[in-house]
Parts: sequence; C-alpha cells; structure tokens
Amino acid sequence: MEPARNPAKSINILFVEDDRYARELIPLMISNKFPGVAIILADNGESGLELCRANEFDIVITDINMPDMDGIRMAGEIRGLKPDAKIIVMSGYSEKCYFDQLREIGITDYILKPIDTKLLFLTIGKFIDQVMLKRHRPAVIN
Repeated sequence: MEPARNPAKSINILFVEDDRYARELIPLMISNKFPGVAIILADNGESGLELCRANEFDIVITDINMPDMDGIRMAGEIRGLKPDAKIIVMSGYSEKCYFDQLREIGITDYILKPIDTKLLFLTIGKFIDQVMLKRHRPAVIN
C-alpha cells in the first residue's frame, strides 16, 4: 500500500501580522496542524503586498490593524492582482464596517481574536482542499 500523500505539502501561506508574538505563535500552530505547508511571514500590509507581487501564495492570512498598510487595503490590492486568492482576515475588532469592507472585496472568512484555532484550522483546511482540487482537476476540453 502506498503511503498517504500530504496534500498540504505544496501549499504556500503568507501570514501578515504586526504583533510579534502572534506572528511567531500562530504560524507554528498552523505548521503543526498542517505539516509541510510553507509559511512566509510579513509584519505589515506593505511588506505582505510586496511579497504577494513577487511570489505565489495559495492562502493569505492577515490581521486588519497594522502599520504602513492595513489588512483590508492589502487584501483589496491582492484581490486586484490575484482575483482567486484565498484570504483569511483576523482581527480583534467586530465592527460591522470591517465586515462590509471585506465583503465588498469578496472576503467572507473573518476570524475574531482571540483566535479560535478550531475555526482557523477548519478554514485553512477548506482552502487547502479547494487549492488541491483546482490543481488536480482535469482540463476541460471544449
């Protein structure tokens, strides 16, 4: 019997968070849950956007309130570059205006801080499944 393949092995995640503690801890938890994922870190929206311009990421996870460029603006810019980007937004703020702004750019995956790791892992798992399905879907012949 062939060993089970790790679907997360070829998944690239960009994690954007200005809080150093969260920027170190949350990616560590993600790596433990999804062995083999590659996680690149950025400490603000401007750095995250630059990394997105230079690299291919399957999933972007971002905070909202950050210096230089907030997560909503960064997510909107990423959507402009890569309309199919899978984006998860985390925030300690639950104001309706944030939800409305995110919905306008097509983001519905919003996780409140303190982070519910079950929900975060469920959302990441859903996106990994979607990415892998898209990669392995046979080309449609016209």
